[in-house]
Amino acid sequence: GPALDNRTEEPINGIAYTPGNTYNFTINATDITNAVNNVTLIFDNITYVATKDGLRYNATITDLPAGTHNYSWIANDTLGNINTTPTFQFLVNKATSVMNLTLNGTQGNLTINEGGIINITANLTNGTGTIELFINGTLLDLGISPLSNITTLAGPGSYNITARYNATQNFSGTTTTNFITVNDTTPPAAVTNLAVSGSK
Repeated sequence: GPALDNRTEEPINGIAYTPGNTYNFTINATDITNAVNNVTLIFDNITYVATKDGLRYNATITDLPAGTHNYSWIANDTLGNINTTPTFQFLVNKATSVMNLTLNGTQGNLTINEGGIINITANLTNGTGTIELFINGTLLDLGISPLSNITTLAGPGSYNITARYNATQNFSGTTTTNFITVNDTTPPAAVTNLAVSGSK
């Protein structure tokens, strides 16, 4: 059957996931005695018919998910002779997720007075899926990015505000934490000393 050699992968093996990315797989196919009839790429058990450009044959795949993919090439000549490559692996790594956590529109820690309203917003700038919001480790809200929750904290003190995005097939997980300090603005109650007179 036809000789198969000089395979290439573009982009390179091990690239990070990018939604809608295009992947080109090419190989040379030659046959000394007969014409090459057909070259196909078997990629994750799906058959792609390669297009010819001189001795090069190309197959294009779009939007591969993160993970390890298996593929091989098959070529036949005009007499029906077949040649198959060994199985190769192509790795697409998870993309790094990026999430912003803002408190009243500001990234970072926040100080407010008692009774103040807080807008907690978490937004994925790289990634898709569900975000969880926690106050001092207790789940406050969950939903699709961007996720906002407007709340009033119970009283003075320091509050840990955490946004968490769990890893998906295509994106790594991430956690972001900021702190809210709530100032005590309640004046102390007046204490009246009452004199108690004793009798003898």
